[in-house]
Amino acid sequence: MSQTQKNIVFFLTDQQHFRTLQANSCPEAQTPNLDRLAREGMNFQHHYVANPVCSPSRGAIWTGRLPSANGLYANGCTLPASETTLPQVLEPHGYATGHFGKLHLEPTLTHGLGHIDFGFGTCEIGEGDQFTLHDDYNLWLRQQNPAGFQRYYYQMGLEGHQKAYTANLPEEFSHNSWVTIRSIDWMKRQAAARQPFFLSMGYFDPHHAWNPCEPYASRFAGVTCSEPKYDENDVPAKPGHYYLNSDTRDPAYMQRISRAYHAMVAHLDDCLGRLLKALEEARILEDTIIVFSSDHGEFLGNHGMLFKGPYLCDDLLRVPLIVWDGAGRSRVSGQVETMTSALDFFATFCALAGMNDIPETHGRPFLDADLNLSPGGEREHVVSEWRAFPFGEGRTGDITSMRTRNERYVRYANTGEEEYYRHDEDPYELRNLAADPGTAKRRSELAAELEQVIAEPNPTLQAPAAPW
Repeated sequence: MSQTQKNIVFFLTDQQHFRTLQANSCPEAQTPNLDRLAREGMNFQHHYVANPVCSPSRGAIWTGRLPSANGLYANGCTLPASETTLPQVLEPHGYATGHFGKLHLEPTLTHGLGHIDFGFGTCEIGEGDQFTLHDDYNLWLRQQNPAGFQRYYYQMGLEGHQKAYTANLPEEFSHNSWVTIRSIDWMKRQAAARQPFFLSMGYFDPHHAWNPCEPYASRFAGVTCSEPKYDENDVPAKPGHYYLNSDTRDPAYMQRISRAYHAMVAHLDDCLGRLLKALEEARILEDTIIVFSSDHGEFLGNHGMLFKGPYLCDDLLRVPLIVWDGAGRSRVSGQVETMTSALDFFATFCALAGMNDIPETHGRPFLDADLNLSPGGEREHVVSEWRAFPFGEGRTGDITSMRTRNERYVRYANTGEEEYYRHDEDPYELRNLAADPGTAKRRSELAAELEQVIAEPNPTLQAPAAPW
């Protein structure tokens, strides 16, 4: 292996809120492995994704381009073949590339028994949703435990997505376990061949359904979880698509949901521990960089809401980001205040791989090969978007947002509505100041800046082929 070619592991979860680690001020979290990485590595405090739902956020990660520019602007769309993906760049640079688990760069309801590899040399798909019964994970589960497969999906359909319950599937047959096992097996083969690699591990947890398996569900049976952040005047001051889910005002209901959610995160943490042990046993831990993050967040009762959707707010756009180097080369450790975007992953992974000819994208490296922070300068803002086909009518047809270190500005192009928050005095975005005349000048400035940096839409945008 070249001295400049580090192995890179990208451990990506689904729908994980920023405050789900002990290291990120969550007292009920049981995340010792993630907390270790956050303590020894770089725990970024201001990392934001480009879109608040799965496919467009992931398309932005793998291309470094805003969803409306790369064509994967909504769930149910496919990333166009004309787009350059990260593995397509890394493979010619000498890296073996492998992906295991959720990828969601094409509609999960329509890709049938086959799937697109999107440039990965090895690509095994497990999208995680109960409607995708034909992907690599489910074909494996059917073969390994056909009765368990039937019981698990019958239970998931019966229980639904609105309540917490304990999955009846044993841990060794869980999606989390499958992603971990397949990833480790592939990693060991690359290590034996002394082949530098980029490994993508795509987990579905803690995305709903909130159904942790044992022993994780029982770990949280008596745990008191943090209460949602909510103010009675919060939702009425926001644009009309915000709504109050009455279930979230029931403390007992939210405790059950939160316990299940954190149990799923604890399971992910154990999977990370298994990966660290395997890297050490393969004698390549010091040659490996681990990057941990999530594709978007989850309301988890904040603002009186659950899940995600057309809302450009910190609960859905701010997610964990940890970078840990097995050789301990980090120039800083612990909390890092540098602002980063998920659009930056493409350029950053290229830089970590030692590439000098990094393709131009909407992102920039937040680390170089020597783990120096912000080699091209620090970000002043991060842009996110929600756009419907073809940036259609109505409030949620065309929404864009600019996040600075202390502010969030949201513009609704079709209705003229705005949101504006100052985080030094309102860290949970509970008081929309867009109606305050005293904020008019600053909102105008941010609107002008936003107009300068939003991307030109892809001229070949296609309508979604499926809901997701």
